Amino acid sequence: MFNKLTIVVLLLFFSVILHGEENKVEHLKKIKSTLSLLTDEQVQKKATSAFKENKLDVAELYFNEILKRSEKNKLDDFDKGLCYFVLGEIMMEKARFNDAAVYLQNSFGLIKGHKESKKVMTKVLDMLGMAYYRAGHLKEALKYTKLAIKHAQSAHGENSSMYAVCLGGYAVVLHDMKRLSEAIKAQEQVYSILNKHAGTQEKIAAARVLEKLNIWKKQKKGDLPWQPVISDGHNGCQIPY
Repeated sequence: MFNKLTIVVLLLFFSVILHGEENKVEHLKKIKSTLSLLTDEQVQKKATSAFKENKLDVAELYFNEILKRSEKNKLDDFDKGLCYFVLGEIMMEKARFNDAAVYLQNSFGLIKGHKESKKVMTKVLDMLGMAYYRAGHLKEALKYTKLAIKHAQSAHGENSSMYAVCLGGYAVVLHDMKRLSEAIKAQEQVYSILNKHAGTQEKIAAARVLEKLNIWKKQKKGDLPWQPVISDGHNGCQIPY
């Protein structure tokens, strides 16, 4: 049983949390009420600043405001697609994976075919595949992780970290579809690519991939029970873009 001191501490803790949430809601309401007073340039600056500072709820408000004004401001499809991409990333961070997939689908549709698309399309496809994966839609996840691999191969090359990221995402989808032989083969390639890179992040990611690979091999042999990768929250090989 809790003693009186523990109960008091817990009550104070939850009071602080609730008060913080109330302040956050009020802050967002205040931002909403002043959006119409801001110039387009101010909205864009505030959106970018909030996203960089990881103020996700605030960034979400401002990027949606940019999209709301996009018709009036004749924002081109590529720029709208970038806004949807950022909103998709925000939804991923907030674990709203179905919402992320919707935003990222919009991003994909708008950016696809644009002359500047090569710069960002791999990231859009990879994140879209991971959004579907985390939402539990494995068929869609497989489709878009395969497209991400194809685009990464063309845009970045088969020995790039970006290619390894996309292939890692594809591998975990295959694993969770119980296609272990294919998943292991893909993960071995991911490890091989990362292990050739000298960067610290790649080396750390390679060690994680190898650990996962050894578990998968034991699962295939029956030495360990199979369980979905999604259960441990691990996506691909986890190298920042």
